[in-house]
Amino acid sequence: MTRRIGFVLLLISSNWIHCHCFAAPDLNAPVNHKPNFHNCGEYKPTLKEEQEPGTSVLRVTATDRDQSQTIKYSIANETRQEQRFAINKHTGELSSAYIFDRDPPHRDTEFYITVRATDNGQPSLDDVCTIKVTILDINDNPPVFDKDFYEAFVSMNTTLRQQVTIITAKDIDDETNNVVNFEIVQEYKDGSYFEIDQHTGVLALAKRIDRNPGEYYALRVRAYNQGYIENESENPEVDVKVHIIDAEKRLPYFTKVPEVPVILHENFTAFDQVLAVFEANSNINNDSNVIFELVRGKFEQTNSMNTFLLEQINNTAHIKLARALDYESVTEYTITVRATNRHDLAAEAVVKIIILDVNDNVPVIIKDVSCVQYELIDTSPVFQIHAYDLDGTSANNIISYSIAEHNQQHFAIETHSGTITKRNKLFDDEKDIYFIKISVEDNAPSDLLRNGKPNVHSHTLIVKIINRNTNSIPQIALANIQGQEQRCSNGNKFQEVLSYEQSNYTNEKFIIVHNYDSKFTDKLIGSVYVDHDIEVLSNKMFFWNERMSTETKKYFRFNFKNGMITMIKGTPEGIYNLEFTVIEESSYVSQHKVSARVTVTVKNISAKTVNQSGSIRFYNVTAGTFISQTLGELYTPMYRLQQSIASILATSPDQVVIFTINNRKLARGAFLDVFFAVDDTIYTSSEVLNAVLSLHLRQLEEDVGYRIVMVGIDECIAKGHMCKQACKNKVLKTAKPIVVHTNTSSFVGMTTLVQAECIPQIESSLVACFNGGTFQNDRCKCPMGFEGSQCEKLDICFNGSGYAIYPSINSGNLNHISIELLPRLKDGLVFYMGPLKYDPSLKASPFLALEINDDMLVLLLDYGTGTSRFEHQQIVLHEITKVQIILQPYKIEIKTVNNKMGSSRSHYENKDWNGFLPGNVSLQLGVSSISLDKLGSLYSWKHVPFTKSFDGCLRNLTINGRTMDFTQTSHKHNVLFNSQGFTAIGEQTFSVWIVTSSIAIMAMSILIVIRLKDFLKSWIKILIRAPQTESMEMMI
Repeated sequence: MTRRIGFVLLLISSNWIHCHCFAAPDLNAPVNHKPNFHNCGEYKPTLKEEQEPGTSVLRVTATDRDQSQTIKYSIANETRQEQRFAINKHTGELSSAYIFDRDPPHRDTEFYITVRATDNGQPSLDDVCTIKVTILDINDNPPVFDKDFYEAFVSMNTTLRQQVTIITAKDIDDETNNVVNFEIVQEYKDGSYFEIDQHTGVLALAKRIDRNPGEYYALRVRAYNQGYIENESENPEVDVKVHIIDAEKRLPYFTKVPEVPVILHENFTAFDQVLAVFEANSNINNDSNVIFELVRGKFEQTNSMNTFLLEQINNTAHIKLARALDYESVTEYTITVRATNRHDLAAEAVVKIIILDVNDNVPVIIKDVSCVQYELIDTSPVFQIHAYDLDGTSANNIISYSIAEHNQQHFAIETHSGTITKRNKLFDDEKDIYFIKISVEDNAPSDLLRNGKPNVHSHTLIVKIINRNTNSIPQIALANIQGQEQRCSNGNKFQEVLSYEQSNYTNEKFIIVHNYDSKFTDKLIGSVYVDHDIEVLSNKMFFWNERMSTETKKYFRFNFKNGMITMIKGTPEGIYNLEFTVIEESSYVSQHKVSARVTVTVKNISAKTVNQSGSIRFYNVTAGTFISQTLGELYTPMYRLQQSIASILATSPDQVVIFTINNRKLARGAFLDVFFAVDDTIYTSSEVLNAVLSLHLRQLEEDVGYRIVMVGIDECIAKGHMCKQACKNKVLKTAKPIVVHTNTSSFVGMTTLVQAECIPQIESSLVACFNGGTFQNDRCKCPMGFEGSQCEKLDICFNGSGYAIYPSINSGNLNHISIELLPRLKDGLVFYMGPLKYDPSLKASPFLALEINDDMLVLLLDYGTGTSRFEHQQIVLHEITKVQIILQPYKIEIKTVNNKMGSSRSHYENKDWNGFLPGNVSLQLGVSSISLDKLGSLYSWKHVPFTKSFDGCLRNLTINGRTMDFTQTSHKHNVLFNSQGFTAIGEQTFSVWIVTSSIAIMAMSILIVIRLKDFLKSWIKILIRAPQTESMEMMI
């Protein structure tokens, strides 16, 4: 007698305890054949971007050998919140339900959807087909100029057809849609004097100069591309002003430029290697020197993020790499080099840098493929698994599938489609459970492993043969699969399953809710967890356990049909143990009941906690994976992060509160943003907390098991170039919850994200009065102690162990700094302007530090190309010293003024100082709040700022003309704001003066008393003699 059986497949990936499957059909019923997508492999639909929802994509068709049955279609792997496509359940017509955008920052390039066809048999059967929908680019974006306006210079003797300048523009569309053409707008009469190359943007002289030096030509250039779908009037135009200069003032010119593009692989990291060489002549007889600089454009393709740097040696410029490359973000750079002579006349030249893709991404299996039911006697495929690869070219992202050799006797997999089929020997085998190891690999040697083999991602499928009375694999089966740890060739661990046993199990689920300022309304927080067929809820009823107290139940309600739990608004902070009874009955199993428990932990999160929180961005991990226990790991990645942070900060993991887990789809891939706060710690500032943790980035990565993109999420890195002035990161926080559900746990967090915010230039006519000041009679009227023109606090004092951290200056590149010092000790760090945290994508990071070292005033400066140290002059303790620092390209000037030492000026020039100090760096006064020694070693600084704290007072700190308000700290420790600080800190000098003055006054008083005594004596004698004489005369 033939044994009629079916089986259920469970996909075990990064979160294997959360798999589930459907109840098996009644296998003794008349044979019902499942529907079949015969043409699944031939579906290759495309959809143009920017199409309205409802646009037809394709019609799928499934057939069923049972003539009397009807087929209904559905999409199997989309949630309502993430719905991108819709399908007509009767016709199989697939259409869009979303407006796709292929361009940055969305980058909707392709989507995989799984379509299910279900018949109406008893029991109903289905088949699935996974389809890749490719989103096609359309020409929906106009070009954008790389500058807001262009200025150029031509001398009176410039010859015809000679290059004047180069106009550049970019288009974010793909492929042929991003080809930019240029033309001169003819409506401007000055345009006739010039001509422009349609393809390169090179502007040249077309007519002889007929204007005098000091005058100029004004013209407009239009950028366009063929086939732009919008109105041509929207094609951008830019103003160009060409100044006429005297024939004696000639423009510099390049004598050497790269003739061919530079080609780099995206894994290129030789930061010291010269990539391109430029040489130029000043065109001045008595001065051959020129100054080179890189022109930063608006886009990363034109070096907006300083991916490349320039080093100058004499009249030669070397282009080098400064930041890590990523082909998936930028495939080609246009680097513009400007050479300027003594007359401030400039010439420009460009070099193209082309980036090549390498195999630096591991294939990823689509998470939604979790389980399937199947009729064993059917000839259709058992299951289809699908993966994708984030690499940017087909040379590295073609996927192939295979199964382990010991599984090939019973199962097979199609190499290119991932379709799993059974072999005939499966009918003859008596085993009830199979463990199938599936490998997904790409098609090129891995750049990550560098072992000559492709990147491989492995998954395990559990196949359980079941009889007609078996519902599914018991949940405890997964918990009691005995494993032996093995190690892959790349060092990663996995579990090889050796045996399977079944035992009793209590169904339990854990839910943690983070309630922002107690503002949550009634919120669905999760469901009761019973078993792996939880998706089949029609045969279950849920009830409160009789032991549940009324006091606890009043904070929750739940749906008795599906077990979903809602937390009521106003639920206090605490831990709630919810107990349930679940009754199940169906045609396959007799009525029975089980117990289930849900533990809900409610934590209140205050605005202060969020303001003091840290953040980490992980790469290629989902929120569900982050809160789930993975195969072979004792703890979830979330708890491993808590443990790692606690270890670094020397506190308990219970003090580390993770309150936001947010999936982010960005231009460079899929990321996970995690926000956390640490109680019971001295790190009560976001800047300091992120800075300290960033120094341990590698430890965090190793402990958690996922790559970290950055500690301290900084959106200005990617978007700051779009700001005309400066950019700052703004933390947005709302009570809107982010809910992450898995079978055995749920995480309810608040919505927190970082947004890049452009800071506009403040008009000079607008005067803001700080610290409670009021604007009256064209000036600020300030409270006592606030002496600045806008009521700024001008004084701050340190006792040798304090520091103050201020937000980014946000004032363009730093070029002028002045400050007054009143030191009390001979050693100490006065101020530090630079990074507080480590960014692994940077080779180096610019900084500026002023310190007192053994009574000497010392300046440290690094433009990202190497640290320079300048000793200026000796400092007099207890005396006020005024310091000015002037930063110019290739020039540095330090000036000091002191009552006892007089004035001093030091001037330094070096052509290697080719860079700038950005104004968005952090400012720190006094001792550093982080280990600058460790930060310096990570960035390879030659000289590291002093670690001793400044002891004394500072006054009148001005940066780029802006006076700092010392009260506006983001974090401070052991500081004194005192308008009398300069007097107070000079106690010794003041005391000496008091004693000396007192002695002088006493001496003068004694002298006065002595002289007054003699004076009084003489007057007394006169007064005594006068009456005596008068008496004698009367007697006579």
